[in-house]
Amino acid sequence: MDPLSALSVAAAVVQFVDFGSHLLLDTAEHYKSTTGQNSRNVELSTISERLLLLATDVESLSGKMRKPRQGSAAERLKTLCGDCKSVNAEMQLTLAKLQASGASKLDLAKNSFVVALKGVLSDGKLRGLKERMDKIRRDMTMPTLVCLWYNDNLISPLLSEIANILGLGKKPKSRGKLFINFCSSKAP
Repeated sequence: MDPLSALSVAAAVVQFVDFGSHLLLDTAEHYKSTTGQNSRNVELSTISERLLLLATDVESLSGKMRKPRQGSAAERLKTLCGDCKSVNAEMQLTLAKLQASGASKLDLAKNSFVVALKGVLSDGKLRGLKERMDKIRRDMTMPTLVCLWYNDNLISPLLSEIANILGLGKKPKSRGKLFINFCSSKAP
């Protein structure tokens, strides 16, 4: 056997051993987990749920404003909230398929192995969904700031609620005064 062929075979063996060890480690993590998911999937689920909560809060606040005009930051924000909901639904559906369960320890071990294998196969899809969530999160920043800056109707209910929680009484006339009052007040 020539040296190049031997190197190729050795590389294939190393790659197979690496794949097998990652698969076994992931199987063990699923098996030992109380939720039946590995830590990466739990983290993805948490991030997805938090982004969904943010989108829901933004939509509920934007529901109190008048209808946004075409191409406005408020319209872009509403579109991003819809995108966030669809990505979250897809993420949760994918993660639900990657959850090990079993009536006995043997069933759980077999199911953990199957789920770990499915996880390897769906890794690209999960990575793509996470990238889409990150993009939505980044894209929400500017429209949110524009809405807060230019549309007092969007932020007024939130400012009133913050003022009431902090015990500042009525909402100050300007955002600057609320910020100054917030910074100068003592935490309860």
